[in-house]
Amino acid sequence: MPLSFKLELLPTPDTEIVEAIRSVASDLPPNISETRFEWRLFDNESDSVTLADIASNPNLNSILEQRGEVLRWCALVFRVPGQPQQNTQGLLTVDRQQDGSLTVNASFPDVWGGNADAKTTAAIAV
Repeated sequence: MPLSFKLELLPTPDTEIVEAIRSVASDLPPNISETRFEWRLFDNESDSVTLADIASNPNLNSILEQRGEVLRWCALVFRVPGQPQQNTQGLLTVDRQQDGSLTVNASFPDVWGGNADAKTTAAIAV
């Protein structure tokens, strides 16, 4: 079972959310791969870009230039090496509530379950 926790935060502009997710990604244990940033403007539509390509995505840049609270949901999605039977995906999601507050959920891969250093590094990053 993945390690998970939930935080609730006050309303925050999209630019700060994206910057926080980039910061978390850079501070995660070094063996992560397939790092992607996903986002939704509407409940049933989403888009995705590699973390390295955030700055060059015209649609995401248009959203961030608004300096508002346009993103309804976004996530950092990543994988770590592991055994086939283990959950190797990690997630950090930010969900904007109707009142503008944010719910942040983190779910770490099973492969970090037995690795105290990886769990500690990831928890500090988040």
